[in-house]
Amino acid sequence: MSTNLPLSLINYCLDYQLAKKIAKDALDEAYDDRNVDHIQRIMDQPHKLEELDLEDYAAHLESKGKHNMKYVFDFIVMELTRPFADPRGARKEMDQKDLFYKLTKETPFSLQYGMIVTCRVVRVDRKSLLCRLECGVDATIAAGDIYDNEGDKEKDLKDDFKEGMVLKARVKKLSFENSKANEGMSGDFTRVQLTIRPKELAAHKKYLKFIHHSDIEESFKIKEDEDLAIPVDITTKGLGNKYKMRKINHLKFKNISYQGALDYLADKEVGDFVIRPSSKGDNHLTITWKFYENIYVHLDIKEGIKAPNEQIAKRLSIGNETFDGLEEIVLGYIYMIPPKHYLTKNYH
Repeated sequence: MSTNLPLSLINYCLDYQLAKKIAKDALDEAYDDRNVDHIQRIMDQPHKLEELDLEDYAAHLESKGKHNMKYVFDFIVMELTRPFADPRGARKEMDQKDLFYKLTKETPFSLQYGMIVTCRVVRVDRKSLLCRLECGVDATIAAGDIYDNEGDKEKDLKDDFKEGMVLKARVKKLSFENSKANEGMSGDFTRVQLTIRPKELAAHKKYLKFIHHSDIEESFKIKEDEDLAIPVDITTKGLGNKYKMRKINHLKFKNISYQGALDYLADKEVGDFVIRPSSKGDNHLTITWKFYENIYVHLDIKEGIKAPNEQIAKRLSIGNETFDGLEEIVLGYIYMIPPKHYLTKNYH
């Protein structure tokens, strides 16, 4: 008599005779009638398998050199009890937030409220800008989220912006509501609102607690107005340098501005840094450090007394800590942070 066995039982059970013996023992039939399909009969009444002490039997076989018998027995019982069961869990409907991150290949750690992002202008209306993020998601910038001066908010945006312009913006709102409920975003399942107001772009401390839910402020002092981007009218042309060029003999030193440092580090690895002149004068230096993607730390280095011909003072300080040269700062300050930092970065 032929038997329609589950394919998985044939493929994975190394000893089909063992499955047949278990079925016969469960049925408590001493005779061996080749015309009786014990497998089919036990599948019709699988509750009889509960009467067997398969754990002791597995231990007995393992003591004779047969390995992993408990797992083999568990598999046989599962196949005899639920031969065609789907091992996958119940289908769970993906919510709009998960769907957004799956399709864009972004994560809550790379795109969320308060983060600095880069976008390209794709359409300029009189009162708003339609932009596109690097991940391909469309975003809007309202006129009220462009200028700091109230009088400028009535300007025609077409006078200051053109299609194709690349802007640095901060995420003001990230909504995952039903697309049809989002006016002006028909066909999409999310809505991103950005701001490029200079004051908002410089207000790192305001947003840091939303981006990093940790004790970061216990380790770093966030200074809002010191050595950060200087808010200027976005239409201003030909701004001069805000620092004095210096000659410093160090591999990581570059005569670049605040924005130049950000541009230089944009495609560098997290943890990289650059030493640059400070806007505070020639008795200060600044280390701009890529602490995380789109998060930069600016360390103010104050120089001690130096001789007239010295490039840099022998004694340097960061806050209350003093150092004997730039290399000691790099080795004893910058390189002391990454182990904890990278664990945080890679945790997710």
